[in-house]
Amino acid sequence: EERLVEDTCRLDAEGEHVPLARGGGGVPWLDAAAEEALAEEDELWGLDTTAREQLCRLWMAKLQEPLHAELAQLCDEHEKLVKDKSHLERSLQHDVLGKAALVGITAPALGKLASLVGALEPDVVLVDDASEVLESHVLVSLAPTTRHLILVGDGAVPRPGTPSHRLGRQFRLEASMFGRLLARGVQHAALTTQRRSPPHLSHLLASLYPPPRDAAAASAAAAPNAPSVRGVERPLFWIHSDKAEEVEPRTRSRANGHEAAFAAALAVYLLRQGYEPSQLAVLTPYAGQVELIGRELRAAKARGVAGASDVPVQSVFGFEGQEADVVVLSLVRSDGGGSLGPLQADRCAVVSLSRARQGLYVIGNATLFRGASRLWEDVAARLDQQRRAGSEQGAVGDWLALSATRSDTGRPALARSAADFEGVAGN
Repeated sequence: EERLVEDTCRLDAEGEHVPLARGGGGVPWLDAAAEEALAEEDELWGLDTTAREQLCRLWMAKLQEPLHAELAQLCDEHEKLVKDKSHLERSLQHDVLGKAALVGITAPALGKLASLVGALEPDVVLVDDASEVLESHVLVSLAPTTRHLILVGDGAVPRPGTPSHRLGRQFRLEASMFGRLLARGVQHAALTTQRRSPPHLSHLLASLYPPPRDAAAASAAAAPNAPSVRGVERPLFWIHSDKAEEVEPRTRSRANGHEAAFAAALAVYLLRQGYEPSQLAVLTPYAGQVELIGRELRAAKARGVAGASDVPVQSVFGFEGQEADVVVLSLVRSDGGGSLGPLQADRCAVVSLSRARQGLYVIGNATLFRGASRLWEDVAARLDQQRRAGSEQGAVGDWLALSATRSDTGRPALARSAADFEGVAGN
């Protein structure tokens, strides 16, 4: 012990401490003969720096050698236990699911549970939203016993998402089995009746989904008087706004402060007309705009507006598969560059325009969207046509007419900004 203390404190010619070993890489490993000779060395201070570091690593390797063997054994045991656990879980799942008449599973989970699905030996496989499911996911769901495959999807926008856009294009993954079969003319049936929206809303997408005459007539007969939106003159309106977009600092996503304030103010106004928060939805394609609108609604709650922060504010795709009585849609883009962002894609536009049951209010740059997209041009044209025909259903304009009067002037209330909702009393 005394020798160890003395040696570790030894100084070199310059008076610096001399360690037994120095860290760092680049020291060559020993061959068998050099390793044996170095292990028999008694005088450590007779070794140069490289030899001392080699000896230090040799000692560490000898200490760790039995640990490596023990670790390898433990890893083998762990792997076996994991396999046994997985086999037991699959057996339990098979026993339970084998008694069920109908089994539901998400497409991504099929990759992990393909063997379980095959063991269930399904006779019929039904794939919902098949236009958005990769072909590989459909294939692994098919067992040798499968006799009937039913694909249900949207033939107008058949494009599944892939984690890598480059690989998706390289291997042609951006077309689903559903889309490929439709493109090859495979016999199929089309649903002809929708029951969510009245005709003035459902016909917005007539360029993609032409409604058969009998279906349109059936819809009109079922709802001859479309339910009006309380507090607003028209149940369908596109409020034109050319206010500039921006970048929301927290999310680094695009946003539009003017549209966010207007969307939140309209939602608050509808709450004051008696709507429940669950009956409303505010949608936008950008996370930054979701943040801004949510901030505006939380501020409204702080001012005493009950339920303001409970109004659903979501991205367009986050609301896919859901619906609401009244939908407020903020388009955001208004940079003059002609880009519509996600709303350039038909799929995103379809989701955003098909969520409303009674009323839809679009806020955004109508001039930009008309010129950049054939679908949005058709939507705006249909609204113009309704206005020219004298319909009270839809239109495009700078001012949203409210079924209310201004408390200061007594005149009918019009709104083109969030401030215009102040001092308005609904009838």
